[in-house]
Amino acid sequence: MRVVEHCVHGKHSDPAECEDGVFAGEHFVAVVDGSTDKSGKRFADRTPGRVARDLILEGLEDADPECGPNELIEMMDRRISDWYAQNNIVNRMEREPASRASASIAVYSAHRREVWMVGDCLARTENDLIQNDKRIDHLLAELRAFVLESRVFDGANEAELLRNDEGRAAVAPFLVLQSRFQNRELSSDFNYHVLDGFLPAKRGIRIERIPDDCRQLVLASDGYPDPRMTLAESERVLGKLLEQDPLLFRSLRSTKGAYPGQRSFDDRAYIRIEIP
Repeated sequence: MRVVEHCVHGKHSDPAECEDGVFAGEHFVAVVDGSTDKSGKRFADRTPGRVARDLILEGLEDADPECGPNELIEMMDRRISDWYAQNNIVNRMEREPASRASASIAVYSAHRREVWMVGDCLARTENDLIQNDKRIDHLLAELRAFVLESRVFDGANEAELLRNDEGRAAVAPFLVLQSRFQNRELSSDFNYHVLDGFLPAKRGIRIERIPDDCRQLVLASDGYPDPRMTLAESERVLGKLLEQDPLLFRSLRSTKGAYPGQRSFDDRAYIRIEIP
């Protein structure tokens, strides 16, 4: 494998606030998307998503080159649960899923020629975009858009709503409530999986075989909603989206917008590799 280009950009100017990351090793390449904090709690000076990101990136350094998806993902998840144990917060994290150190991942295994995904990161080949989004995000994005459209109908302008996103405020309780479905073994359309120390064994892992004729592969966090085969084009598409719809409630519906003082609506990570 050869890394052609990569980047990590936080939505805030302080790099310490960024919850996304990339990993490029001899046998694995990955993007990690630490979940946006919804609890308002921190572990020392780090958000829960930043903790999860750091633990996963460190763990990838030690991964067996020939391990399979279940083995690798379980090892990453165990690093988070072990961290809870070291900090004596296992019981609290079990009770408070919204406070957990959580992250999504997309990782490419050179040995298996596969992409393994947990959560809502993305991958792109020359021919296909591979998405792994969750139903609850679409539901809450629609609800936020409904609230914002109603405020526009009442006369609010978009600049006002960027300063005071009433749509985000409306869905905020549900963003916390959704964590009840996080890594639960319930029979529900709203279940979803992330790495948070409680991922059920052999659950929630999407496996995509990369075609033999594929020579370039992109992995990205969902801060790039439509990643392209070059970083420049990915940035151009994102920039056009943010220019046309900074609230992200029309052309692309999201649970948050690109607010004043932010570089984008979300942290973003991107890596493109050549594969033999």
